[in-house]
Amino acid sequence: MLLICELEDHILRSHKIRLNPTSEQVDYFLKCAEVARKTWNWALGEYNSAYERGEKPKVLGLKKEFNRLRSENKDFYAEVSQVQTYANQYAFTDLQFALSRFFKLNKEGKLKASPGKKPRKDGKPTGFPRFKSKRDTVPAFGVANVAFDTDEHILTISKCPGVVNMAEHLRFEGKVLGARVTQHAGYWYLSVQMEVPDTKRERDVASVVGVDLGIKSLAVTSDGVIYENPRSFLKIERKLAKIQRSFARKKEGGKNWQKQKEKIAKLHNKAANVRKENLHKVTTELTDDYSLIAIENLNIEGMKKNRRLAKAVSDTGMSEFRRQLEYKAETVGSKVVVIDRWYPSSRLCNSCGSKNDELTLSQRIWECKECGSVNDRDINAALNIRDEGVAIYHK
Repeated sequence: MLLICELEDHILRSHKIRLNPTSEQVDYFLKCAEVARKTWNWALGEYNSAYERGEKPKVLGLKKEFNRLRSENKDFYAEVSQVQTYANQYAFTDLQFALSRFFKLNKEGKLKASPGKKPRKDGKPTGFPRFKSKRDTVPAFGVANVAFDTDEHILTISKCPGVVNMAEHLRFEGKVLGARVTQHAGYWYLSVQMEVPDTKRERDVASVVGVDLGIKSLAVTSDGVIYENPRSFLKIERKLAKIQRSFARKKEGGKNWQKQKEKIAKLHNKAANVRKENLHKVTTELTDDYSLIAIENLNIEGMKKNRRLAKAVSDTGMSEFRRQLEYKAETVGSKVVVIDRWYPSSRLCNSCGSKNDELTLSQRIWECKECGSVNDRDINAALNIRDEGVAIYHK
């Protein structure tokens, strides 16, 4: 029997926690985010100017120039001194990451403009970092591990007035590397990056399952377990349409326009949270119960191009399901096997192996003409996925 050995190492984990700041603390967060945004724009502007002159600027050099200007001229960007220092320093780190990613993807030929998409107004190629506008940029700023501290439900940040209430305590134990504070749909969140011990359990490959993803049900396993699809977007669709009609009648940029915009964002956020919570529950249960999990390599983007299926496919979160399944499986020592998308899992009879080429999408139950067995479409597909996954794993 094949054993997956226990390994001890360190992995990076992130814990996102909702914050409940006071109005005074919200003002401080917005000030930090504005400092980060302006610093990014200054650094990107300097980078573009130097690049156009034929130079090859380094972001570290721009950071040193920024600090020099601040030390020599107190009026230069005076807002920086009013907030914790890492709000502007992380902006240079973010820019360095964005530029490195652009040049890497451009070298590999992975940056392509969408068909029919107009070229950028600034003349820069697709994927190149953009300037951040005040209206459209999500408020966010970075915090170094030495500039904040957490204790149960309490968060303290350098220069922030008072202590900030956290909706939950930090679940992980390990070395805190840093954090980022962001605003989304009117709520503030703290994302803490940590280095935690990675202890994989010793597991055999005896517990195997095949998972068939779908729209009617989120997932059906080869053991006959059905995980329902919460259809979170469908439940808010009618209310969302009403708010969007009201939003369309408001003057752009006005207070009522902004209020309606926030309502729309909160509804989308509510649907997304319901979807994510369900996905986390399902993927955690699967990785805890099984050591080998077989799934299909579905063409999600292709399915979204079908106007009849696009909305329903997006509401299931299939891509997120696979992402969560793979990283959680790696954490606990399980294996995920992905079978080819052209494998006819639904058409093959799991009892005799004969193929039903006449099977339509609307047929949920079908009888095999060769052996006479009655097959549930989803469970039969999950059984075939399981068997094919085992075969691929032992090759």
